[in-house]
Amino acid sequence: MRSLRGVQEQRPACLRSSCSRSGAASTSTSRSSGCVEVMEPAQPLRVLMVVEKLHGLGGAQQQALRLARALRAHGIEPRIVTGRWRWSEPRRTVLDGIPVLALFTAFKGLHVKGMRKLGVLVYLLSLFLHLWLERKRYDVLHVHSATVSAFAVAILGRWLRKPTVMKVMASGGWSDLKRMVEGGEAPGSARMARRFLLIDRVVCLNAEAEAECRAFGFPPERCFRAPNGFPASDVTPRGSYASKGRTTVTYAGRLDPQKDLRALLEAAALAAPALGEEGLGVRILGDGPQRAELERLARDLGLERRVTFHGRVDDVGAHLAATDIFVLPSLSEGVSNALLEAMAHGLPCVATSIPGNTDLICDRECGLLVPPGDAKAMARAIVELARDAGLRERLGREARRQVEERFDIQSVASKYAALYRELTRQAEAEPVAST
Repeated sequence: MRSLRGVQEQRPACLRSSCSRSGAASTSTSRSSGCVEVMEPAQPLRVLMVVEKLHGLGGAQQQALRLARALRAHGIEPRIVTGRWRWSEPRRTVLDGIPVLALFTAFKGLHVKGMRKLGVLVYLLSLFLHLWLERKRYDVLHVHSATVSAFAVAILGRWLRKPTVMKVMASGGWSDLKRMVEGGEAPGSARMARRFLLIDRVVCLNAEAEAECRAFGFPPERCFRAPNGFPASDVTPRGSYASKGRTTVTYAGRLDPQKDLRALLEAAALAAPALGEEGLGVRILGDGPQRAELERLARDLGLERRVTFHGRVDDVGAHLAATDIFVLPSLSEGVSNALLEAMAHGLPCVATSIPGNTDLICDRECGLLVPPGDAKAMARAIVELARDAGLRERLGREARRQVEERFDIQSVASKYAALYRELTRQAEAEPVAST
């Protein structure tokens, strides 16, 4: 009897083994020869995410981390590179299991007046160097903003023949793409923006963003529509919508002009008389350049006892659990992460009828929409919800269902994983230019 070793040594000559980062594992048999072609399991696709500013963990930064974490379930190996804008930040860390490297930014880290833009350029040089030195450790480049980081990704991606993806974070007047085109990010940023057209796919969060990207020069086939996502399964939805006497209204996000917190404070002042002396409380979660101005406005409107500025908080979910109504008064959004989280908690939401918000909320079906900047309409919506527990419950439960069915982070991650693999296959199929 032949030994097992002898049998193994007499494998057909046509038995082959191969490995790909873009394909799936498979095994096939040839009918004519009985030969078996063995495909080894595909290696994880390595995606390097460029997130220019990760400190503070705002909505955009949280979304990048959520996506990176979810991608691991789809055979993607993500890493994040960012800027080290504060000396107190660690250079290397791990967030939610994702390796993060913070690059040198020099002058901006020193907070020297007038040196901010020079600090951005130092970061850009650091990013160029990192992408070049680490070129064998990633397969796809994904930059999470249309800023100077995207310029480095566009140039190095084309040079190294690496697939590239750029996400435009907002649309309208506060679009990151618009700021670059207008030269507001750094010296020469308008010229840098022209190189964005070298990027393989641009992610558009809403229809307005897609229209702006097409007007910029991206053809329709290179515009990729994908919303932000949220892990609804991580959140326990609201159980009871019964009135507790005092209605708590919450906002979460940056305190800057784009968010139009002035309209929310003016709406609170208008709604307060209709709800009684102790009938309304407003929680403002977050920080930003407008905080001092907004605190003065709250005092001027006589809202000292009704409005609380909490600053940055570690557990937004705990505050949302104690909230009756969530309000987002923004003038411009991509797809709001704060609004997604509030909807996942099953909260009835009042939001402005702008692109992005209208992708999440159908008026009077899973929330209430009001015109941007209209404090009177916002006040009416707050009063209506405060007085009607049945309406709060109907809108809140439908909001939760919308997040579960349309905006779950795993579903969004699946779309990105498919995009990365498609771009990788296309890059592998392209002939290498002769030298």
